[in-house]
Amino acid sequence: VIKNEMRNLVSDLDKIPFPYWKIFDDIHYDDSYIKELFKGAKIVGAFEGSRGCPYACGYCTNDYVRTLYRSKGKWRREKSPERIVQEVRLFRDEYGLDCVYWIDEIVLTNIERLKRFRDLYSSEIGVPFVFMERPENMTDEKVNIIKQAGAQKVLIGIESGDENIRRNLLNRHHSQETIISAFRTAKKYDLTTHAFVMIGFPGEDRNSIEATYKLLREVQPDTIQATIFYPLRGTKLCEKVVGEGLFDLRTPMPMNYYDGSCLNFPESKKKQILRWQFILSNYNSRVSGLYIIALPSQLIFRIFVLFFRVCMKFRRVGFFSTLKAIWRKIKVKL
Repeated sequence: VIKNEMRNLVSDLDKIPFPYWKIFDDIHYDDSYIKELFKGAKIVGAFEGSRGCPYACGYCTNDYVRTLYRSKGKWRREKSPERIVQEVRLFRDEYGLDCVYWIDEIVLTNIERLKRFRDLYSSEIGVPFVFMERPENMTDEKVNIIKQAGAQKVLIGIESGDENIRRNLLNRHHSQETIISAFRTAKKYDLTTHAFVMIGFPGEDRNSIEATYKLLREVQPDTIQATIFYPLRGTKLCEKVVGEGLFDLRTPMPMNYYDGSCLNFPESKKKQILRWQFILSNYNSRVSGLYIIALPSQLIFRIFVLFFRVCMKFRRVGFFSTLKAIWRKIKVKL
């Protein structure tokens, strides 16, 4: 086997050819979950404005990939606003465009670049968009600029409400107040918010998870994605759990990050993680406090969850439709 050396990184992203979107099925543009965030949207465009995340989170593969490209050129690179708008325009002319999803890990970097992007995008494209951002980058000036450009929703990584876990395990060095300020600033400029949180870390206890729950209650994101930690190969956290005997590298990747922990925890702890994942996902429910009370008993917790889901079904489709759906399931079991 002859393994070629890693190529040098392309330093000027403006010189990269435009994407050839036709090689993908149109379902990626007209059936994206992103369009659910924008009322009446039919066509979604996903674009990158930069490459190379400058951060080194302990659970993320970005830091590992960066080591592969060491001495191969500048890691963090950004397209010019002119190139970005030109790329979006080409897509729009081919497919139409109702909303945009920026896939960059961070967007709010250089102020002058942001201003140029705002002026060009708002005048030549003008469709709303959603973007991801780090809490410490959500300054008042930057959020104001991105809102003027057309931002409608921001996805912010909280990961854990335990500052000790964030700093010493996840390598995310921002305070509780920085996170709270990020969500406060987003709401000041009328951006809807989405929070990323994770549970199931090594060394995590109930106090750590409750800190995440309390932080969610404090910042009140409009939507939330609560996932269960999985150690990605090459990351610092993967090395840690393998070294502690908590993970076998032969373990296949899960189909999703919601069904349970893959670490070698006791079954009782795995069940607790699943229950907490449900609680965090429904942090803003009026009965979320009752779920916490029911945590010690699996039976009582399941009854509460069933009750919650039936109530949500009532709200969504109506009383009689819900009863019919329940009766159909009973008949199948009979």
